[in-house]
Amino acid sequence: MVEYRKLPGWKKINPYTRAEIILVSEGVKPGATSGDFNEELLISTLERLDIYHTEPERIESKGKVKITVTYAKLKSDFDAVTYEEGKGVEKHDVDEGHRALGKFYGYPKCCVDQYVEDKKNSRTSRFVEKMKELIEKEGEYPEELEYLVPSMTPCDPKCPDTLKTLRTWKETLEKHDPDAAKALRRFNKKWLEEYLEKNLSK
Repeated sequence: MVEYRKLPGWKKINPYTRAEIILVSEGVKPGATSGDFNEELLISTLERLDIYHTEPERIESKGKVKITVTYAKLKSDFDAVTYEEGKGVEKHDVDEGHRALGKFYGYPKCCVDQYVEDKKNSRTSRFVEKMKELIEKEGEYPEELEYLVPSMTPCDPKCPDTLKTLRTWKETLEKHDPDAAKALRRFNKKWLEEYLEKNLSK
């Protein structure tokens, strides 16, 4: 079993990226795209864990250079959305690109299909609409939603496949990096509360 906390500089990586790395490394999520301000540390960590990764993409953010990297534990998963020689997702049309990435990120097919449909029709996501309905009716949402990674949009707050996936992520993160799990929960609780406060009064 990998003892992530003993990896050099592990706690210096932001907790959301640590969460994604663990989920990929433990095989419960095929791939991910993450960012950090410490390029050398992020790349060296992925390589210590034998995780395939793209070359870093550099983006300036608040006067600092942030890098993003796409990575996967299995080469077959990495090759499925390979960025080598400008191929992979780029060769798909937009809808197929979203579907390819959704599968790569380990999101339920129903959620990916709904996301594509919402994007195609330029409308508010179904998740947002259903979340509002749920809170107005029941006053709370499933706890599992607090383990969403930032890029995931469920098709419904009670989607069985989403809740099953998030329970697995929760168990994996709490086992390997409780601090990262707590940070992810804080992040999601904050935006969910802000969203609900903003929208339930409308």
